[in-house]
Amino acid sequence: LNNNLCLNVTREEVFRAFYGNSNSPREVRTLTHSIEESTHLLCKRAFISESRLLRALTKSSRFQSDVFNLLQEVGQDAVENIFRSRHVGRDAAAACEWILSEHIDERSGYSFDIFIPSCNLVIEVDGPS
Repeated sequence: LNNNLCLNVTREEVFRAFYGNSNSPREVRTLTHSIEESTHLLCKRAFISESRLLRALTKSSRFQSDVFNLLQEVGQDAVENIFRSRHVGRDAAAACEWILSEHIDERSGYSFDIFIPSCNLVIEVDGPS
């Protein structure tokens, strides 16, 4: 065999062969990152939609409703005093109710039984139906 084989290939041809286009590696990394980011956002949106659907189809337990009602009766000031070390201020919750039942977090997609925004407090209620 001839050991003096010489290939005359341009950089663009190599990129086209490996990446399907003639972009530079930085452009390829940027494209890959944006595809991964888009996929992440699509998955997150799907997770949030599924959480909302499950919450709509699932009825709260009586015990969970009792805990929520008790917290409402005790009142915001008392609850915030109990959890003062976690208190983040009422401004953080100014745009919504002080206590939320069946809350779905928009950042994570997780569903919470009870959420108190001013204390950044989540309560998951497990017990008899």
